[in-house]
Amino acid sequence: MSGGRFDFDDGGTYCGEWRNGKAHGYGICTGPKGQARYEGSWHNGFEASGVYVWPNGHRYEGEWCNGRRHGLGVEIRGKWTYQGEWEEGFKVRYGVQKCESGAKYEGSWTSGLQEGYGIEIYADGGYYYGQWKTGMRSGYGIRSIRREPKDYYTNITRSCSRQSNNSAEAANGILPLKDKKSKGDKKNKSDNPDLPSPKSGSESDNASQSESMNSSGSIQIGVDGEATLEEPQKPAPVKLVRELYKGEWKNDKRHGYGLLETSDGFKYIGQWSENMRHGLGIASYPDNTKLEGEFSNDVFVSSIKKQSSIKSLVTRFKQRLQIACEAAIQAGDISVQKSHMSLSRAAAARDRALEAGAAGERARQEAVIAKRRARDLIQRTPNSLNVPIPKD
Repeated sequence: MSGGRFDFDDGGTYCGEWRNGKAHGYGICTGPKGQARYEGSWHNGFEASGVYVWPNGHRYEGEWCNGRRHGLGVEIRGKWTYQGEWEEGFKVRYGVQKCESGAKYEGSWTSGLQEGYGIEIYADGGYYYGQWKTGMRSGYGIRSIRREPKDYYTNITRSCSRQSNNSAEAANGILPLKDKKSKGDKKNKSDNPDLPSPKSGSESDNASQSESMNSSGSIQIGVDGEATLEEPQKPAPVKLVRELYKGEWKNDKRHGYGLLETSDGFKYIGQWSENMRHGLGIASYPDNTKLEGEFSNDVFVSSIKKQSSIKSLVTRFKQRLQIACEAAIQAGDISVQKSHMSLSRAAAARDRALEAGAAGERARQEAVIAKRRARDLIQRTPNSLNVPIPKD
């Protein structure tokens, strides 16, 4: 088998073995100005198994077919690593994607996106088990998260190790809505009499001031008149609250019917829209407060007791509320079933990831052989002395 160096019209270079005028065997190919680089084995002019490095540092280690990633392989893109199956350059069927932060997805893929069933583990320890569509949570699924205790339930969002600021969260409807007061209001009360009243501004200010003073420590005068600095008191450890949602999803948001429970006693059963309680539902709070009626954009707006004085209208409203709650409970049961299917798909994805890791190791070995063959060819070919000798 012959070999040598070939310069392409676009500035790229191939240095390695060939047969019948095509790259065949082991060799190294670089793009224009040496930007991209492939090292590995070749078959009839196409990559077979090796390592490809992009100008930005991203790399792929694995199998190829007809010039595209195809088969099993490993892709490293910044903090993210994917191990699994490939088809014509896209992630397909089963694979595992991990992040350095600890977040990961295990499940099925189609055309490079999560599709079908899978599980996603987040950097904060939360998880989602359920259905996916075009890379987003859609269908039925279970979402769990641990958060600090709050007065009322708040929305949860998909983090997947991506850190988002408050402004972005507010735009997505994640942060609780702030009550808007008119200029004439002097009392800090909720607009809805059925909701518990929040703390007044003065109380919260006093609380924050006292907290800041306690954190800075205090000076005590002893019996002998000497001043001593008292160590600040350490705050008690915060016990995290577990939040669990079971129900329908659409475009990565809770949408449809579902139920949410927290370990501190909050529970909501009913309708959702765009990640907020919207429609008919029942909310139960830790202080035994219970709201039954209609919600709009996460705000309780209408109670059964205030619907109408006509008994038939009240009865009809109760029936609609009961139907919505039953649908939410049913959606929760279906989500549990779908989560079991997701776990089985995740197990298959982990098996494929192990096979892809082995394929990546073979590709790295092929790349080492290609470097040695190219170096030998450069040293033996007089007209290739100006080609940089590859390093092991």
